[in-house]
Amino acid sequence: MRKLLVAGDIGGTNARMALYDASMASDPTQQACVHRAAYRNDDFEQFHDLVHTFLRESGVSLVGGGDLIVSVCFAVAGPVTGDRVDFTNRKQWILDAAELRDALSVRQARFVNDFVANGYGLLTLDERNECYLLQAGEPVAGAPMACVGAGTGLGECYLTLSASALSDSPAGGTRQQQNSNALDAAHNSGPPASSLQFGYDAYPTEGGHVEFAPTTELETDMLLFLQHKFSESGNRVSVERIVSGRGLVNVYEFLRQAFPDKVTPRIDEAILEAADGAAAIAKYAYECALCSQAMKIMMDAYGSECGNVALKYLPFGGLYITGGIAPKNLEWLSTGKSDFMERFRSKGRVSPVLARIPVRVVLAEDLGLRGAHVVAARMAASADAEPAAPSRRKRWPSAWLGGGGGGVRERLDTVVYAIGLSAAVGSFLYTVRAFYQLAQRAA
Repeated sequence: MRKLLVAGDIGGTNARMALYDASMASDPTQQACVHRAAYRNDDFEQFHDLVHTFLRESGVSLVGGGDLIVSVCFAVAGPVTGDRVDFTNRKQWILDAAELRDALSVRQARFVNDFVANGYGLLTLDERNECYLLQAGEPVAGAPMACVGAGTGLGECYLTLSASALSDSPAGGTRQQQNSNALDAAHNSGPPASSLQFGYDAYPTEGGHVEFAPTTELETDMLLFLQHKFSESGNRVSVERIVSGRGLVNVYEFLRQAFPDKVTPRIDEAILEAADGAAAIAKYAYECALCSQAMKIMMDAYGSECGNVALKYLPFGGLYITGGIAPKNLEWLSTGKSDFMERFRSKGRVSPVLARIPVRVVLAEDLGLRGAHVVAARMAASADAEPAAPSRRKRWPSAWLGGGGGGVRERLDTVVYAIGLSAAVGSFLYTVRAFYQLAQRAA
C-alpha cells in the first residue's frame, strides 16, 4: 500500500497542488512527486471540489485500492484561526481541517499561513542552484533563520530550532543543560547540516505592517504624501505601503506629483491604465527617470526593512529574501542601481552585526508548496510514531470523493440517525408500557 501526502499552496487566484509518495522515505526531499497540477480558483464553487478534481486526475485508488493518504497540508493566503480558514475574497470557500480529515479519512490535516509555508520551504532549498548570494556572512548551524518576501504585499516569518531537535541532544544533566549542549554542538559545526535542517519550526509575524521610518528628506516628503493618501488609517503608513507591488505604485504616484516636469505622458498613461501597475513601472525603469527613481526608493526601503528583521531575530542561520519582486529584479539588489545592501547594513552602532548575517535571494517559485509538503511529511512521521486512536465515527471517503457523492454521504448519515432515533423511541415506549402494567396489577 502506498502512503501518500497531499500538499497545496492556495492563493487568492490560483492553487498549486502536489501528491507525494512517502512509502519509502520520511525526508520530504527524498519523496517522489506522484502528481502535480495548478488550477484557477474561479473554476471551483467550493474548496472540496478543487481537492476532488485533483485526486481524481491523479489516478490514485483510495477506496478498495492500494493507496492511503496519511496527511494533508495546505498553505493559504490569509490568517488561519485554529483549524479553519475563511477566504476574504472567496466567501463561499470554507476551509475546515476537521471536515477535511473526516472527508479523506486521514488523521492529520492542517492549514498553515502561506508565509509560514515559505519558511518551511527554505529547509528544502539547494542553495547553490536555487539561491542568489548577496552576502556570505558568518553562518551558524542551528541559529535562527528569517524570511522576508515582497510581492503583492510584504510577508515576514522566522524559524528557530525545534524542541524535538534540542531533545535529541546527549543524555545526562538537566533538560536545560541538554539543550545548551545541542546548541553548542550546532554552533561549532559550521553551516547548517541536513540533520538540523528539518528540526526547525517556522512562526508567522505581521512584520510587514510595522511603521515605515524614512531615512532621507525625500522619503520624509513621501511619508507625508502617503499619510494624506491613507488618512483613513489614522495617518499611519506601514512598510508594506512602500515595499510591495502596491507599494511601488504608491511611490510612483508620489514622484509624479512631486516632480511633474519629469513625467513622460506616454509612459505615465500606460502605468495608470495597466492592470499591474508595478510590473509596468519595472518595465519602463530603463527609459523613464521617474520609474527608475521609484524602483530605487522601494529597493532602498526594502533593504532597510530586511536589516530591521535581521536585528530582531539575529538570523545567523540565514536571512532569505523571497516573493516575486526580488528574483525578477536582482540587478536592483546587487549592482549599485539601489542602496539595498548598504541600507541593510546601515544600523549605526550595530552595523558590524549585520555584516555577519548570511543573505540570499530565493529563486525557486514553489516555496509555499514545498513548505506545505514539509509540514505534511512531519505530520505523517508523527502519526507513524503514535498509536492509532480509535475512530469515533464511521467515515465515507468513497461518497465524498465520488462525483456528486456528498449527497450519498448525507443520506447515509440521515439513515443511521433515523435508525438510532427509532430504537430510542421504541425503548422509551416499552418502558412506559411496563410501568403501566405494573401499576394496573398493583391496583
